[in-house]
Amino acid sequence: MNKKILLAFIFSLVLTPGFSMAQMMNGSQNSLGEEIEDVRAQKKEEAQAKAQERICTRLEGVILRIEEKTNQRKEKNEEKLQKRLEKNEKVRENNSKALQNKREARDKARAAFYASLELKAQSDEQKEAVKKFKSTVEAAVVARRATVDEAIETARDGIDSAVELRIKEIEALMEEFKKDESKFISDAKNQCDEGDDLDEARNLLKNFKNNFESSRKEFKNEMSGLAKMNEVVKGLRDAKKETVQAAVDEFKEAVDAARTELKKAFEGVDLSE
Repeated sequence: MNKKILLAFIFSLVLTPGFSMAQMMNGSQNSLGEEIEDVRAQKKEEAQAKAQERICTRLEGVILRIEEKTNQRKEKNEEKLQKRLEKNEKVRENNSKALQNKREARDKARAAFYASLELKAQSDEQKEAVKKFKSTVEAAVVARRATVDEAIETARDGIDSAVELRIKEIEALMEEFKKDESKFISDAKNQCDEGDDLDEARNLLKNFKNNFESSRKEFKNEMSGLAKMNEVVKGLRDAKKETVQAAVDEFKEAVDAARTELKKAFEGVDLSE
């Protein structure tokens, strides 16, 4: 019964004016072609979405590596600075001990020399000359040590201030660098999440790398533009050296003058130990 109805329907179509089997076939072909194009477009869209997802995933990997390197660089700088501070402190302790030991040895040597002079002093004039010589030399020693100590303290304070300033400068530059880095990362993530264009995603990854590299170079240039710590320290130490040398020269002049006066009272007497 169903077959008869179907045949009757087809037969009625064939008898319909203007109808042809070719038209029916063309309609089917057009519908199939549209379906194929839709499938192709959908697959292309899916492929682009996957490619964009891969790019965004790569971007996340780049971001993680950048953040890790930034943190490592920061930790490395802090560790390097801390080691330098510890080394400086150790050097200061050793220098202070060496200076104190040298002063104690010289104190003993002078005391022994004074004792030998007192033994050689026979007349009142000679005894008075020894007292005056001792008083003059000891006053010169006190003055020299005060100048040397002040020079050392000034140099150390200057170095400490320079280090403190350097820490603040580096922290400020690092903070600015991290601020730029955070902005690049935030913008890149937002664009990647919201974007739907594959070429834009590719450019996004490329631009992110370029922006970060540009910021990193700027950071390095600004770091290089800071005053060199070695030069600062050298300048302070040179100033200390000049001050110490001037104090030593002044001390020698005072002692030489005192020795000349002493010899007048001990004419003909060997004053060497």
